[in-house]
Amino acid sequence: MEQIRPKYYYSGDFSPHEALFRRYPHQELTFQKGQTLSMPGVYFDAHFFILSGSIATFYLHCSGNEKQMFIHGPGIVWPLFISQHFEQERNLRICALEETRCLAFDNKTLHTIIDDHRELFPVMMNLARKTMDFLLFDCCNQCFNSGIEKLCNCLYSLCRDRPDCRRDGQGFHLPITQAALRGLIGLNKTNTHKYLSIL
Repeated sequence: MEQIRPKYYYSGDFSPHEALFRRYPHQELTFQKGQTLSMPGVYFDAHFFILSGSIATFYLHCSGNEKQMFIHGPGIVWPLFISQHFEQERNLRICALEETRCLAFDNKTLHTIIDDHRELFPVMMNLARKTMDFLLFDCCNQCFNSGIEKLCNCLYSLCRDRPDCRRDGQGFHLPITQAALRGLIGLNKTNTHKYLSIL
């Protein structure tokens, strides 16, 4: 059976519909690197159409540790619209990875946009499916793959998908810190450094 390629970075799904979103009540906001868009402990009360930059979603474990889940770039609406809250969203934190410009919508407005424009529904469902694909892969990746396999899967995916990754001589230049890599793959500092040295 073919295994799903992990995809940590998403962009562009809603880009063709930016003008449509702008017709509805919204705030245009700029978040600085590290600034929080949504805190743990509360349900989502805003949704963001990303214009530039990128945001990361983190899961906060009861131990106090965080696991970075995925990265969303321009042309993505995140969080996705759902008709009711779910308990795990209270464990999620969303923050800007760099200076990020967004259109911000409240729940009611996003619901109206989706109801008024049914052509957006399959776009949102496809992004939800890709999110589920990632979560299934990440669950199995964490359970069954070795540390170096987790690291290789992550690097391969980011080099394929992130627009700020560029070919540099015989390799790739990926502007990501070791701390960010650790957050994505769930390894400690020592093992991350060791596997990077091996590679």
